[in-house]
Amino acid sequence: MLNKKVFYFPFNNANQYVDISKKSISESGFEVLDFKTLFNFKSLFARADNVAVLNWYEDRLYQKRFGKLRAFIEHFVVFFQLISMKLFASHIIWVRHNFKPHNRGNRPFSHKLVCAALNLIASEIVTLEKTETFSSTVIPHPLYREDDDILHEINSTEAENIEFDYLFFGTIKPYKRLDELVTLWPEHTFLKIVGYCQDKAYEAKIKAIVADRNLHVEWQNEYVSEAYLNDLLARTRYVFMPHSDGAMISSGTFYQAINFGINIVCFDSFYARDKKAKHDFVHIVAQDNLEAELLKLSPVPKKAVMSEALAWYGRKTIAQAWNKLLP
Repeated sequence: MLNKKVFYFPFNNANQYVDISKKSISESGFEVLDFKTLFNFKSLFARADNVAVLNWYEDRLYQKRFGKLRAFIEHFVVFFQLISMKLFASHIIWVRHNFKPHNRGNRPFSHKLVCAALNLIASEIVTLEKTETFSSTVIPHPLYREDDDILHEINSTEAENIEFDYLFFGTIKPYKRLDELVTLWPEHTFLKIVGYCQDKAYEAKIKAIVADRNLHVEWQNEYVSEAYLNDLLARTRYVFMPHSDGAMISSGTFYQAINFGINIVCFDSFYARDKKAKHDFVHIVAQDNLEAELLKLSPVPKKAVMSEALAWYGRKTIAQAWNKLLP
C-alpha cells in the first residue's frame, strides 16, 4: 500500500468536497497527488500502483474564464489525456457530479464525446446519488462539518433557536427553479433568499415576479461568507430545493442544510423521491396549492436530523466507502 498513489482532479478547488474527499482517500493509505503530475515517464513504470480520480473532468472545457484560444487548446489537452490515461494509471475512477455543465443551456456535442470516452476508459463510475439514467457506484456526498463538531452539537443541551422558517440559498441559476418557486409562493409567507445571481436577465425575471405579486421576500443577492451562512442555517427550519429533474445528480445545498439539522422541502423529482425514501426530514410538496402544503409540514427536530445525517454522510462513513472502492 505504501507505493499506492491517487492522482486527483481537480487538485485545488473552492468546493470543499475536493479537500474532504482527498482526506478520505489519504486515510485509506494512498498518497494523493495532483492529476497533472500523472503524465510523466516515471508513471509508465509505476502504472500498476497509480489510480486516477476525476471530478467534473467532463465539464473542464466550459469554464467561463477560458477565452477562445485557451478553450481550443484545452480540447486538445483533454483528448490527449483521455487517449493516453490508461498508459499511466491502471485504475480510473470517474466521479460524475452533473448531467451537463451548469453554465450551458444545451449539452454541447464535445461534452457528450468526453462522457462517452470516460465511459470507455473508467474502471468505476461513481456518483454521489443514485440516478435513473445510468448505473454507478454511489459514494455519498460528505457533510461539510467535521463529525466531532456535529456530535458536540447533538449532545449539547441548548434549545433550538429558529428565526427563519423558510430559506432558499446558494448561487442562483435557472435549473434551481427559483423563478417557479416565487411564482407559486404564498403572498403573506416570508421567504429569505441568500445567493448571488450572475445571470442579469434571470435576476430581473425573479425580481419582477416578486414585485408584481407583492411578495414578502427578502433577497440578499450577493456572495456571503461561510461564517454568515452557517449562522443563518443554524437559525433556519426549512430549506427549499425546487431543482429541475435531470439537471443535477447531487446538490451541495442538501448537505450544507442537514449539517445544521434543517428539514428539506422539494418539488417532486427523482432526486427528491430518492432522498424522501431514505429520510423523514425530506418533504415533497405539490405545486398546485403551495400555501396549503406548507401548513401541512411537520418538521423533524434539528438534533434528530443531524444524528441521521451523521450516520449516512459523516466523514467516517464516507472514508469507509472510499476505502472499500479503492483497489
